[in-house]
Amino acid sequence: MFARIALLSAPYSTLTYALPDIFPEEFWQEGLRVAIPLGRGALRAGILMERLEHSDLPDGVTCKEVAWPLETVPLLSEEIRALARDLAIRQGLEPGCVFGHVLPQGLRQVDLRIRWLAADRDFSCTVKQVTKLEPDLRQALAVALCRGEARLVAPGRDAAGEELCVLRVDPPWPVRPQAARQREILDYLHERGQVSRRQLTRDLGAGSAPALRSLLQAGFVALRHAEADEPADELLPPAPRAFELNADQQRALEALRAALETERPASVLLIGVTGSGKTDVYLELIRHCMEQGRSVLLLAPEVALACKLRRDAACVLPHVPLFFYHGYQPPARREEIFRRLATRQEPCLVVGTRSALFLPVPQLGCVILDEEHDSSFKQDESLPYQAKELAWSRIARQRGLLVLGSATPDIKTFHAASQGQIDLLRLPERVGGRPLPPVELVDTSGLAGEGLLAARSEQALREVLQRGEQAVVLLNRRGYAPLLYCLDCKETVSCPHCHIALTYHKGRGQLVCHYCGYAVPFP
Repeated sequence: MFARIALLSAPYSTLTYALPDIFPEEFWQEGLRVAIPLGRGALRAGILMERLEHSDLPDGVTCKEVAWPLETVPLLSEEIRALARDLAIRQGLEPGCVFGHVLPQGLRQVDLRIRWLAADRDFSCTVKQVTKLEPDLRQALAVALCRGEARLVAPGRDAAGEELCVLRVDPPWPVRPQAARQREILDYLHERGQVSRRQLTRDLGAGSAPALRSLLQAGFVALRHAEADEPADELLPPAPRAFELNADQQRALEALRAALETERPASVLLIGVTGSGKTDVYLELIRHCMEQGRSVLLLAPEVALACKLRRDAACVLPHVPLFFYHGYQPPARREEIFRRLATRQEPCLVVGTRSALFLPVPQLGCVILDEEHDSSFKQDESLPYQAKELAWSRIARQRGLLVLGSATPDIKTFHAASQGQIDLLRLPERVGGRPLPPVELVDTSGLAGEGLLAARSEQALREVLQRGEQAVVLLNRRGYAPLLYCLDCKETVSCPHCHIALTYHKGRGQLVCHYCGYAVPFP
């Protein structure tokens, strides 16, 4: 037997390999991850895409053998493989390139150990070492793996979990000016958010370890384990809130239920003004979908909105199995969620960002894209794709429902709805009949030299304060000042690498380049 294997790393080719006969023929299933030799013997991870008969190969061709399987049950279902093939054709890529960019890091590597625990032996070796074993031992190890007597263990899988460094203070940093290493760590965490301790040490060098210990002792940085998505107090949902759908919400929900129960795929645009209760409609639709025995993907354009949707779902649907997935989670956590979903048979709810579209969700019946107009649903770098297109591709195969929700829909989506290509539903009023806040545009083009605010804006702020109320002023730029220049020669302080003006961040007391991250103390 032979197989077409898609490489999960460069050059991402799809190559033909022989399947070793030490495993039974039925063991080699499509979607199985395997380790294969490439070049001068280096092992790479790949996915078994298709099995071939000997007659399919040209005469005189000799194929290398697959070195070893990386799992005993395929993690990649036919639905996910078809999704990757469609995207690969659309972008002119190999399927391995798609998988190599969307699979969790641990699923793209061959760093596994084989543990064989039996009454008469305790054997352990890496996948890279198994190719050098004696044929009889290799055969016995294959039999033990098929019988479940041996298992594949990822490195560090038995550890308590990787530690994450979490910033506990805001700038300006409460450290001595001479503590350059500590400031470097605080700046690093301020820019990147929570980062694993191993990643921080790797990026900043081994010399950062003493400075990190000092920050941990001072309480400026905290450690927590990667198993928890959020701190314990944030994991607890608020008390269940009682709500009743109004007439507009009920009509929208009934239309969505009807579209879900048809035998053909459907796409619906739900336009609801801000505060009209689109989330409540989503949650009731999720409840109905779960009662029908089908899973739901609920996607948001950014992590903060996904966290809010997750809390709402946990509050209203406490008994629904819920998975949370996004790109800022530790790699080990994303791999764990992927494996759990790949082996799951019962329906569930998955809340996340656009990367959750590639999860092997069982019995998928509905995909909901909240704030569908947001540009974050379209990925331009690395592997380009549009989440709405991929969502429709998945739903079309499952004959399910795609819901696109927004108060200000994308113009293409709105045009398609206006032309009758997709269904259109509206929530025209806010819940409880509350009016929308008035919006007034003030022309500031002729205010040079008259102060920071227009007269109308200043008057509105004074009126708010006189009533004892509060106001928020939003400034559409990063930093305290976009540039710093010399009063004598008028020369602007610029980045030596990017040659653009450095931005003054007053809280941090630094001049920062927003292109490369270069920073210097405020002179």
